[in-house]
Amino acid sequence: MKYTEPYIVSFPTGKFAFDANTHYRPMLQHGIEITREIARHETAMGQHVIIYDTTYLGRAIYIDGSLQSTQKDNFAYREMLTHVPMQILIASYRSNPSNVLVIGGGDGGVVAEVLKYPFIEGVVWQDLDEEVVNIYSTYMPERQALHDSRVDFVQGDATLNLRVRDNSIDLVLIDGVDPVQGASLYNSSFYNEVKRVMTSDAILATMTGTIWPDAYMYSLTSEAIADCFNDQAYYWAVQGSCTPGTIGFLLAGSIYLPAKVILEDTYVPLGLKYYNARVHNAAFAMPDCFKKTETLVPPQNGGYNE
Repeated sequence: MKYTEPYIVSFPTGKFAFDANTHYRPMLQHGIEITREIARHETAMGQHVIIYDTTYLGRAIYIDGSLQSTQKDNFAYREMLTHVPMQILIASYRSNPSNVLVIGGGDGGVVAEVLKYPFIEGVVWQDLDEEVVNIYSTYMPERQALHDSRVDFVQGDATLNLRVRDNSIDLVLIDGVDPVQGASLYNSSFYNEVKRVMTSDAILATMTGTIWPDAYMYSLTSEAIADCFNDQAYYWAVQGSCTPGTIGFLLAGSIYLPAKVILEDTYVPLGLKYYNARVHNAAFAMPDCFKKTETLVPPQNGGYNE
């Protein structure tokens, strides 16, 4: 089913926006209080984008009825997706990784985090819909880095045509949709294509939902990665605007991934709000209730979109 906007529900305290796509988490929902609708757009590729002002999180952008980004707390997600693998590369394998591939991430936040490292020589940023990128540039301009000379933006479906030469990328960051069954960014054929462009000791990092309560999201991603890479590691972060309050990530590589590394002596950009060495090491610790095969909230339809 195709959704175009979130559900808006009025309570005595105000209006709240809820994700319209509830198929894979039907009994656990998370509302964000909105104050007004700023604008809405339908792109030529058929994506429906709505921008709201919210009470506590600044502007919030929904695409096809699902929350994509907020101004006030998205830094946790983009910092952890970017700096955890970057710091492992710096501390463990080489002094300065130089070439990065970002897949998705239309808001530009992950690309902006990558460019905080002065030794980065080039970023290939491939996103499905350039209109969405331009919408973010208008309504969340603080994240955009399109005009940096190191950025090569490519519009296109990375699952169909990954426009990067072989063995040229040190770090791959996948900032896409939720990993549900049928999502083309989370299957072994796509990961094999990504592996083609990676150097022998490169790292891939991708969002993967949370082990608890979203065990099925983790399992889909982990199984596909295991078909293509020799090692993987799960880590997580806290982000209030996410439905379970946390967000999970997977690292993957063809060589052993030393997840916990001593970071105090490596280069970390100034001005980060969430990431630091202590958070890095703690992010790989799992509470006992985090089980890879256990789901707190049973998913509808096996946990997958219709």
